[in-house]
Amino acid sequence: MDTQSAISIQNVSFAWNKQAGYRLAIDTLTIQQGERVLLTGRSGSGKSTLLSLMCGANLPQSGQVKILGQDLTQLTSSQRDRFRAEHIGVVFQMFNLIPYMSMLDNVLLPLSFAPERHKRASRSGNLPQEAARLLIAMGLAPSAFQNQTLSQLSVGQQQRLAVARALIGAPALILADEPTSALDAETQSEFLDLIMTQAKAEGTTLLIASHDRQLAPLFDRTIDMSEITSIAERA
Repeated sequence: MDTQSAISIQNVSFAWNKQAGYRLAIDTLTIQQGERVLLTGRSGSGKSTLLSLMCGANLPQSGQVKILGQDLTQLTSSQRDRFRAEHIGVVFQMFNLIPYMSMLDNVLLPLSFAPERHKRASRSGNLPQEAARLLIAMGLAPSAFQNQTLSQLSVGQQQRLAVARALIGAPALILADEPTSALDAETQSEFLDLIMTQAKAEGTTLLIASHDRQLAPLFDRTIDMSEITSIAERA
């Protein structure tokens, strides 16, 4: 794998089929391994679309999306799923938690599809304890994940649970879409510090998409979508 870049995007063009007038174009974007980057932009600027390309959930119509040295456009759908499970922790806007599973089981779920990530998480010797450690690190008290169902959790608690799930097994890259949107201003900085502390301990690259530019001082670098993309009418 490439020892320099965690993310390398070249000459990418993407259009949603159902949005006849929308096309996202990126000439070049590079993020180095271990960087902590804030991706900003107004609503509709393509932040979530770009993250979907980076994790392989969608493929561009043209161009190259290389993650950790692997060109995702050269993989089949099932290969991209396996690659994402092993190497990328994703925090979705809607969290994508499984309501009938416990908090601990939700955190452990990615390991079911990623043998190497499972091995990394097992270094402590006990997977439930590792899941609990991450939940506590995310500011969730043991009483919360031992006694509460997901339906009893606040949106902020669900957000923290989703981040713990993304961090389990030390994936090389974390992609988070608006992970602080449900938090008040007073707790945003503390929450991001928790994420960054966990990521730094493992040398994980962190890319967080947010409309909140006031978070910029907490990151190594800020990238505005307007600087790297064009959204134009499809040909």
